[in-house]
Parts: sequence; C-alpha cells; structure tokens
Amino acid sequence: MTLHLDRPVPPETSVTDVLPPARDQLRHALENDRRRMVLRSILEANEPITVGALAGQLADDESDPTLVTTLLERRQRVYVTLRRTHLPLLESCSLVVYDRERGVVSPGRELSTLESLLAGEETPLESAKESTTR
Repeated sequence: MTLHLDRPVPPETSVTDVLPPARDQLRHALENDRRRMVLRSILEANEPITVGALAGQLADDESDPTLVTTLLERRQRVYVTLRRTHLPLLESCSLVVYDRERGVVSPGRELSTLESLLAGEETPLESAKESTTR
C-alpha cells in the first residue's frame, strides 16, 4: 500500500488513521502507570467500557497514602485525568477509541499489538528500552 501524504486526506479519515503511531509517541503513552492500567482494563473488559466505570476501577486499584482523601474524591480525580489527559493521548496513538459524547472507551486498532506486552510482568517501557539497545 502506498501512502501519498502530499494528497489531501478525505474528511472522514485523518492522517492518524492512516499512519501507525510513532515509536516515541507510544513510549510516551506507555511510560505512565495509569495509562497502562487503562489499557489492561480495556483489554480485560472485552467490550466498550464507560469512563465512569473505568475511573472507578482505577481508583479502587490505586492506593492513596493519605487517609484524608475519600474514595469519591479519588474517583473524581481519576475521572478528570482520564478525560483531560490519558484518554486523548491513548486515542492519538490509536490504542483506544474514545467516544467523548457517550463517555465510552473501546480498544483501538493498535492495542492488540501490545496485548502480550501489557499482560507480561515487565513494563512496556522496559521492553521498549531493551529492544532499542540491542
């Protein structure tokens, strides 16, 4: 398949739909613990998951060293960071499909390539470093 980047991309397709995410962009996306937890949760769900349910799962799994923060506050904090930061970044890498209007997240086309990496004990970042040093 030949990609002609000098030609206009049809309105229903963006350049990110045509090109795979860059290695540095993937490394940046995977270097965050919460984003890796998001990807694992989406893979385990086997169906689209709401941002609220995802935030609840992550907040329940994360430990909070302070006793002052309530579970509701922690869930709200996770929800906000998912919507503002983590999900848009993962979507830009084609790892998730994030429907902002419905508040639903599902696996992106590139997520299956990382499934075995996310299931392993070693973090994706460590694996990516090893492959670049060989």
